[in-house]
Amino acid sequence: MLTMQYYTGDLRVRRRDIFHWAFCIPSSCRPIDLQTALEDALERVRKEHGISMVVHVKPSMCQTKEMPPMSSGSIVVAAVMSTFVILVVIGTFYDVFSNSKKRNNEGILVKAIMSFSAYTNLCNMMKTKTGKEELQAIHGVRFYSMLLIILGHRCMFSFGGPLHNPQFVEYVSISFFKSDLIQPIAALGEIYTEAVNMFLLNGPIIVDTFFLLSGFLTCYLLILELEKRKRYNVFMLYLHRYIRLTPVYMMIVAFYATLFRRVGRGPLWEAKVGVEADRCQMNWWTNLLYVNNYVNTKNLCMFQSWYVTCDMHFFLLAPLLVYPLWRWPRYGRIALFLITLLSIVVPFAVTYIEELDAVLLLYMTALSDPVSNYTFRSIYITSHNRASPYYLGMMWGYIYYKIKAEKIKIPRMTYLGLWVVLLTTALASMFGAWIFYLPGRPYSRLEAAFYGGLHRAGWGLSLGWLVVASDIGLG
Repeated sequence: MLTMQYYTGDLRVRRRDIFHWAFCIPSSCRPIDLQTALEDALERVRKEHGISMVVHVKPSMCQTKEMPPMSSGSIVVAAVMSTFVILVVIGTFYDVFSNSKKRNNEGILVKAIMSFSAYTNLCNMMKTKTGKEELQAIHGVRFYSMLLIILGHRCMFSFGGPLHNPQFVEYVSISFFKSDLIQPIAALGEIYTEAVNMFLLNGPIIVDTFFLLSGFLTCYLLILELEKRKRYNVFMLYLHRYIRLTPVYMMIVAFYATLFRRVGRGPLWEAKVGVEADRCQMNWWTNLLYVNNYVNTKNLCMFQSWYVTCDMHFFLLAPLLVYPLWRWPRYGRIALFLITLLSIVVPFAVTYIEELDAVLLLYMTALSDPVSNYTFRSIYITSHNRASPYYLGMMWGYIYYKIKAEKIKIPRMTYLGLWVVLLTTALASMFGAWIFYLPGRPYSRLEAAFYGGLHRAGWGLSLGWLVVASDIGLG
């Protein structure tokens, strides 16, 4: 028989001492009225069974049909977004119904409006024809990684909220080696102790794939630019990246802060979306300055936005590393190696000194609001702890450039050996997190530090080889 202490003390299972109830009451009733009525109704149960109960009715979770009036900020954001919608409609109509033969003689204003055409932009997005220097494998890696990211976030929002049947999560395992994908398991909480489930429970490592690809492309494309022009303007690279990312990014932040809470309804809408909106109203400026993963992280605006900030931070160093790689290869390789080594040592040291978990442990209680998790704020979102896949990506981008430029042929035994070693490394990086979910296993600072410092680097090293090998015909 499982006791209440078991349910409240084991992080692998959902707590059974917290209940979420929904009531339909007259709009004239206040939250305190419902709370008082519930306390009175439960008083007899308290006395008969000696149970201690606390009733909370949060005003933010009470809803009526009436929507609050729009704020001035909401009106401004709605007006700006409406303007863009109108431009898209005008550009699309002009694009579809105008004579394409005359477009070479059109003025800059018409060309600017045409840039909003949904028809042309969708056609460009759907093109499958690739350029000479385009890497085919990157598209596949990006596609499958994005599917896994969407799956992980979907599970996070589902399992992080109130569940009518938490046993569905607690009693199942996922198996790719049996006829039924979802398998029942024997003991409560074993979803966290089945190694095969680490592709979900250690799913955040998939994010490092995008850091790897970003570093790879940055290094490779900057070297191609240097080969063509013999130099680049570092300040203009920074400015171009900021201007390319920030306007659209801040438009989304503005939507979060103003209109997001108005586009949906539901008993949990305000508790989830309202919190995000309030955080963005307070801390939008940290996103604008790309410091939101270090400043006011307890009220992080758009919890997923840390990725954009990390990528921006990594890019600041990239041009300063690429130029020496191209101009003075020996010293450039040493510099890149030292930076990559430092990016591995730093999370090792932080995990060891602060006695942190090796990975972000995705127990159901932690999924309700990741920002409240100390490991999430201190190591998961901070740039200095997430840098290794990016700079390993730069390393692979440089290797790929050298292979293509110098037409290097990799011996069969060498690339087969690399496949074996790096595939093993990828599996260890993904599924090694299993040991940190085992119940009753004593915590080891050194063990956590080694895995915390190495598993992202191992993943980046392995995925980088996958991209390079696939593109040069060894995949």
